[in-house]
Amino acid sequence: MARRVARAARPTGASAGQYTTRVPTTTIDRVARRYWPDERPLLIKLDVEGAESAALAGGKDTLADRDVVLIYEDHGSDTEHTSTRAVLEGLGFRVYACTRNGPVEIGQLTDVARIKTDTVRGFNFLAFHPRSTVGPAVLAAAA
Repeated sequence: MARRVARAARPTGASAGQYTTRVPTTTIDRVARRYWPDERPLLIKLDVEGAESAALAGGKDTLADRDVVLIYEDHGSDTEHTSTRAVLEGLGFRVYACTRNGPVEIGQLTDVARIKTDTVRGFNFLAFHPRSTVGPAVLAAAA
């Protein structure tokens, strides 16, 4: 009996030393419905290299209806603070920058600009809905 072996698609060249590859995608809502259909709190680590806005849009129901703690990155080169804008203003979550000195509360986007001092790297943030039951405990553990 012959076995069929799947072959990985060859990456396509973008420029010297870089390449792009097609990967399957899904949404936060689909993953949450499939693997955690009950109402347990969720911790979501979002690291999607610049696609945070699309990922958050794909989690609209989960992020609105569930007790979610979200850890995400906002890149230093993004002067518009797109990810944090979506979480802070779009979702209404409480947002904290993860710094060497512990969490720093972000009340407005100008606070993000003071945290993101390096345009070459990403900065991690922790966020949760103001009514979250688990967010404060995660925040306390990060302090």
